[in-house]
Amino acid sequence: MKLLLNEEGIIIDICTTTEIIEDGILVDDRVIYAEEFDIVEVTEILQGVAPQTHKYVNGQFIVNENHVMPEQDQLAKLKTDVELMKRALDELGGM
Repeated sequence: MKLLLNEEGIIIDICTTTEIIEDGILVDDRVIYAEEFDIVEVTEILQGVAPQTHKYVNGQFIVNENHVMPEQDQLAKLKTDVELMKRALDELGGM
């Protein structure tokens, strides 16, 4: 799912597919002209992945990709967090 937002953060449209074209966006097989509709952002909402945002700046879209943390990195961070919590509990005289 993708959200098309204007400068105030108001959702202009919700769609499943977008393709950036010269002067706007092709949204689910219809053209939306970015300037006409005041679109400044297209945010993709994908399960398990940080949103990928296309910002409309000076007549063109700039893509800012956010990547999900690799699973190994997530596990390493989780183990570190668990170790820190165990240490904190030990210092407090807990478990």
